[in-house]
Amino acid sequence: MAEGEVNCIICLEVFEENGHMPRTLRCGHTLCTPCLAALLERPPNQRSCPECRHPIKITSVDHVAVSYTVLRLARALEQAQGAGLNIRSGDTCPSHSRPFSAWCKLSKRWVCPRCKCHPACTQLVPLKEAVLSDKRQTVKDTEDRLATLETIKGKMRVKRDKLVKQLDEVNTALTRLGQVISGLEETEAHVVNAGTPTTLSRANARHKPNMKAATDLLAKHSTQESDSGPGPDSTEPQPSESPVISPATPSPSPPLNGVITPEALKEKLSITQNLYAEREWCGEKKYARITLQGSDLCMHTLDNNPPPEDAYIVSFWPIRQQWVDCQQRAFMDVTIGDRVEGRLEVLLFNRSVRAETFCDLCVGEMGYTYKGQRLHFKVAEASVATQLVVGEEFQGEDGAVHAATSYHVSQYRDGGYYRRQVFPGLVSGVPAADHSRLAFFRVHMFHTKGRTDMYSFGKVEAGLSLIRQAFNDQQNKVSHISDCGLLFSV
Repeated sequence: MAEGEVNCIICLEVFEENGHMPRTLRCGHTLCTPCLAALLERPPNQRSCPECRHPIKITSVDHVAVSYTVLRLARALEQAQGAGLNIRSGDTCPSHSRPFSAWCKLSKRWVCPRCKCHPACTQLVPLKEAVLSDKRQTVKDTEDRLATLETIKGKMRVKRDKLVKQLDEVNTALTRLGQVISGLEETEAHVVNAGTPTTLSRANARHKPNMKAATDLLAKHSTQESDSGPGPDSTEPQPSESPVISPATPSPSPPLNGVITPEALKEKLSITQNLYAEREWCGEKKYARITLQGSDLCMHTLDNNPPPEDAYIVSFWPIRQQWVDCQQRAFMDVTIGDRVEGRLEVLLFNRSVRAETFCDLCVGEMGYTYKGQRLHFKVAEASVATQLVVGEEFQGEDGAVHAATSYHVSQYRDGGYYRRQVFPGLVSGVPAADHSRLAFFRVHMFHTKGRTDMYSFGKVEAGLSLIRQAFNDQQNKVSHISDCGLLFSV
């Protein structure tokens, strides 16, 4: 290896740590630090590698890393030329205990003068030349890979900057979309809740700018999709022209008789919040409000209060039949003290007679209802866990003992036994022969090992923690059922 290969190509000084630290350019050629600094003082159009004339785009010496590989090579060459090759005690032939003297290219091993090389080998590389050649090849391979990696690094930086710019644009677009969506939802609520022509006109006036902004965003998104080249199977509809907002007109109510599906009721609730089911029995009319909460339709307890004048009225019985044909569920809103704490949701088993009785009392179909009933807790005996009891006899405000909604209806009979292992949330009643407590039901709060309940008819799906909260606060606060009714999954 020649000495010039570890010298600066400008000043020809040997690379060393004190003043001539080697720095390798992106083109692969190496300069010392002072020469590179002097080169960077030239005008930008005159900065180029003195070896290959490749433009130099850096502005500071610190932008080019020190090539410690070249520096180590320079040190090794200086040591080999100044004091000869330093063979340590461990660098000896293991067979003859003599220092290595050459490298055999054919057998690819170090040999001493007494080693018998391969018969076909005609040339041995002297030790010094072999060591320097190996170092030179290693440095060359390393520098080539470093130059390639630097090129890849530069390309990756360009891609990163482009992605960062695109990410900023996406974040800005998401922020704008969130603003438009919030505005649409807010003005839509105003349109739905408008009760007079004046308020409806004002709500539509506020809704128009949001609709225009949404249409502009849709058109922009469609343009971007077409520019990016959608696939041949793309069936995304093109945005239509900006819709004209006209005053909303009430759609005709569904007939009071016939099949009314939960989906149709959900569609009605998207137009108005005043939707009621009418039940006429023996010349008396009662109304149950229908609301939408999450994915469930709620039909609340029947009462005698007439609905608002602009309410949609549907028949009670077809909706009640729809509930019988689907998964039977009921709800109870629990109030602790003066605040509604949450909702108790009950799933009923097997369409049993006890379950039907429970549902009648939830919706008030026969005139009696659980709405307004207090929650009681009792321990029948030491081995029985605490239970929630509704419909049990309790002390009234007048000091007399009352039976909560107990009544006699001949059609409520014993529907058989549904024995189940007791678990938290199991809902059960009493035999139909106990006519004084037909409205009675209880909710087990804990596991009871080895104990079963023959009169179970459902389980608590959600809200069991409300019962435990009411149990813990029973000494200080009165708990009662503020509302109840039936649930329909949509």
